[in-house]
Amino acid sequence: MKTLFGFKIGGLKQKILTLVILLFLVTVVFFSFVSLYKTKFLAEIVSQANDQQQVALSAVSADTIDQVINTSMTKTNALQAYIADDMFEEIRTDVSTLQSLTHDFFLHKGAYDFSPLYPPDPNLDGTITAQCLWDEGVDYHNSDYLAVAVHMSNTMITMCDTLGYMDNCYVGFVDGTSLCVDAMSANKFDEDGNIIPFPARDRTWYTEAVETGDICFSGVIYDTFSGAPCVTCSAPVYVNGELVGVVGIDLFLDELEAYV
Repeated sequence: MKTLFGFKIGGLKQKILTLVILLFLVTVVFFSFVSLYKTKFLAEIVSQANDQQQVALSAVSADTIDQVINTSMTKTNALQAYIADDMFEEIRTDVSTLQSLTHDFFLHKGAYDFSPLYPPDPNLDGTITAQCLWDEGVDYHNSDYLAVAVHMSNTMITMCDTLGYMDNCYVGFVDGTSLCVDAMSANKFDEDGNIIPFPARDRTWYTEAVETGDICFSGVIYDTFSGAPCVTCSAPVYVNGELVGVVGIDLFLDELEAYV
């Protein structure tokens, strides 16, 4: 018999001890394997949960961002529309003022002395000035309308100078002449240095105002001299039931965009 830690081992006892030791080792190995498997399984579950959580968070974030952007864009568009409407209303008011001004001057035209109204001067380009324009074949020298209109020019210049969005204002008269106030004298000339005819009576803003008999807005049209797209607000002027002409203000689209 062998002696282990003071105990005599042999025969049956040795076999039992060996069996116990083997059983213990098998149990340790088994639980170690189970522990490793469960650890790996739990790690996969955690990883999958984390991936699903990231996907869910991304979806929520994307939805949240979309909602924020859509809400922001909706509010921005509404604000821009409000500002544009406000600008159009201001122009409508200014056209009404210009309409009343023209009416009053021509109602009392006998009270004004004759004063000349000059054609555009390219040397004054960049300075707001009052200029006379005319349709092809019209002699502006003999226009009784311009003789009265010249007395309106200072008020119209002040309007263009003080109202930031207003680039011009004008009156087209029934005799084919026009009073135009703006700071773009140079673009009234062609390549040969001749003043470009201004057929006011054929323009949409003139004909529509006469047809409606009231303040109106044109669709998008193109400026005769610059070619820039614009919307024109215009109104007819009647004195004692007789048409004198049509007043107008152009709202250039780039100015509208900058204002909004």
